[in-house]
Amino acid sequence: MPTIDEIRESLAAQIWSQVAVDAVIAAKAEKRALKGETLNVYSLDLAPRSGYREDCNQENLDAFVSNLLEKVLSENRTIRIQLAVQTSTHWTAIDLEISPSAIKLLNIDAAGEMFAAEIVALLYAKLIERYADPTQSRFYYLIHDLIDNEKVQGIQYDSESCSRFALDTLFHLSHLESFRSLEAHEPHLEEVPYKSTERILNASNMPPEFAFIYKNTQSTTSLNSLPERLRSQTINSKNQTLNAAANTHTKQVKIKGRLKQANAAIDHKKIGYVEDVEHFLFRHTDFEERIRMRNILEALGHPDFLRPIQSEQKSALESKSAFFETHNTTAEQPPTSQNSNPLDLK
Repeated sequence: MPTIDEIRESLAAQIWSQVAVDAVIAAKAEKRALKGETLNVYSLDLAPRSGYREDCNQENLDAFVSNLLEKVLSENRTIRIQLAVQTSTHWTAIDLEISPSAIKLLNIDAAGEMFAAEIVALLYAKLIERYADPTQSRFYYLIHDLIDNEKVQGIQYDSESCSRFALDTLFHLSHLESFRSLEAHEPHLEEVPYKSTERILNASNMPPEFAFIYKNTQSTTSLNSLPERLRSQTINSKNQTLNAAANTHTKQVKIKGRLKQANAAIDHKKIGYVEDVEHFLFRHTDFEERIRMRNILEALGHPDFLRPIQSEQKSALESKSAFFETHNTTAEQPPTSQNSNPLDLK
């Protein structure tokens, strides 16, 4: 298992490894436990293995499908989890609810990465082939609209923040009854020709409660092009609308010699996630085990899978409070400065 220094090094990198992602998820789980909440977010590494002719890690894919279905069918239960899925150096977000009778899968990819979409489609196909009647299952996925038929109405425009986008999306989805919302809104979603169980959502047709997906969009042009019903939607516990939340993190950056407005929310997220690892995870002597158990392939075989975490509330809060007093900042405010590179937006 990695040492504290190795974990810190992985978190300092621009592109996060599975160790960094698992550490952030483990820290968030500890933070949620202070509120009496359980976080069922995990990682799954499907990146192709070196030396193998494969589009994805077939061994991990088969192990995940077999172990998850065995648990669901043998225990006759419904399981809902969120997954940060690594498909190369790229990360994509999956919300998954699986029962003995149906599969419901939602894929949100901030970058609209097509290779990642193909891997997620393969995962869905592997799961659904085990069901005699697939008609009750659903595969929902985000397809980015175009702005004036030219520019992509995207979320991620850089090449290194995909893990943070995926994590933030998953942490929000864990609080949302996403499949109930999607099912109620299904008449407005686009059905995929010849694929009766698949539905496309985008900014034009998605339920308004999914507006939060765009709060980290790095392009103010993309944000301003969204429908008013999304921009005016309340998206967080502060009762901020999408517009207000994004404006909190908007700053001027120099791009190709010109000053432009850009949303730096995802950079602020990275800083906050690293701080959480320091103050909610590293205080535990068994932090390595807590990180390891955020790998879904490890977690599925553990007796504590999906059980609430027992956390020591007072010591965690005192540690976090002491940090912010020392650094004269708060967790709710964006940092006043950062070391990230300017965004190359169009």
